[in-house]
Amino acid sequence: MPENDDLPFENMDFIERIEALLDGLLEQRLAIKGLTIGSHGGTIIASKFRPELDLTPKEMVAATTSLLFISRQAILKILDEEIKLVTTFGQDYILLGFLTRNITFGIILERNLIELDGIDQYIDDLKEIALRISAIIETSDVEYGDIFSKIKITIPDASIYAITTREGLPIKIQAETLDEARLAAFISAIFNINDLITHEEPEFTTIVGEEQSIIIHSIDKARLLAIAVPTGDNHQLMKYVLRIKALITEI
Repeated sequence: MPENDDLPFENMDFIERIEALLDGLLEQRLAIKGLTIGSHGGTIIASKFRPELDLTPKEMVAATTSLLFISRQAILKILDEEIKLVTTFGQDYILLGFLTRNITFGIILERNLIELDGIDQYIDDLKEIALRISAIIETSDVEYGDIFSKIKITIPDASIYAITTREGLPIKIQAETLDEARLAAFISAIFNINDLITHEEPEFTTIVGEEQSIIIHSIDKARLLAIAVPTGDNHQLMKYVLRIKALITEI
């Protein structure tokens, strides 16, 4: 496996080690056009793209994470099986997605080059890399910004925690009142309606009830965070908003 020319692989920090692995894949495999490593909450850890891809790493991590967790729920409920990988074939590209205990791994491949060599060897090699990167992160003491677990620690009294794409796809959700797809669609619709009315991108939205309220806050250009908190008091609600802002600033 490739190493950084300036620093022995074992002496790099964990991000440098991951990026060295991704660099090596791009150098060795011409069919690979883009690679992203993300947390289960859709936070980007590392990425490498060839210039021709018209996609940002944050967009790809959010979409890949959503795809993997939706697919995981689908195969569990329909077939009672654990997910191995997700493969989507387009006209020009193939999207591969791997889900480990602590990361998502998304890969975009050029289809015509893959079909010359066959996809099986790519899948085997990329699965090995996914497990290796997962192990690097597990043995690292560095926090890499999984906002889902952090928000649950920061605000433990919420009844709903949700991270979605801005387009309304679920990334990671903990809720008992609605299924994930419907809740994500509601969150996206409520948040994005402000842009239609004021032509201004919203920062956060609150929906205040008598005893409980919902806060929907932008995380970045690709993701939204929503929580349901046990207060209908606007002053108390703003305290929750400030805690969310502080957490988002840290990641």
